[in-house]
Amino acid sequence: DLVRIDALVRLLAEQLPDDLLHARDARRAADEHDLVDFLRGDPGVGDQMPDIALETPDGGSAKASDFAGRKLVVFFYPKDDTPGCTTENQDFTALASDFAAAGTALLGVSKDPPARHRKFAEKYGLAAPLASDAAEHGLSDALGIWTEKQNYGRTYMGMVRTTYLVGADGKIAHVWDKVK
Repeated sequence: DLVRIDALVRLLAEQLPDDLLHARDARRAADEHDLVDFLRGDPGVGDQMPDIALETPDGGSAKASDFAGRKLVVFFYPKDDTPGCTTENQDFTALASDFAAAGTALLGVSKDPPARHRKFAEKYGLAAPLASDAAEHGLSDALGIWTEKQNYGRTYMGMVRTTYLVGADGKIAHVWDKVK
């Protein structure tokens, strides 16, 4: 996760060219998963980030338009207080000052309730703000990353660990999907 986050920080430190911010990445159709997303209409690079409200642990809300005029990294993860998700949140916390120096806000999102986010953040001293996605028809649904998964023969709905870089114009500038 640190390698991915370091690469993200380097990308933010560079001036992103307009064509990256405003055009779909030509490589999208090369990957079958991306082609399915494209045909389904899931937002991708160059598209406006859906402006769907997420509930914050303090009882407020957060949505893409709240960050208008500055870059935003939104990282989606499956569940609070699990090993991989804890590591990811700790990595973003460790680099929070680098993101701030790059003029970029952070927002971690899962379907966990706000009270669980609060306990998770307090337990690990997390600096990246967290928000709860709606159980149904939330931001992860709109992005196509709340999807059917299988594990040991069991089928269930779950979050695909994905990170989005949203430009100051509110458009998706880069997507890291199926993050391990």
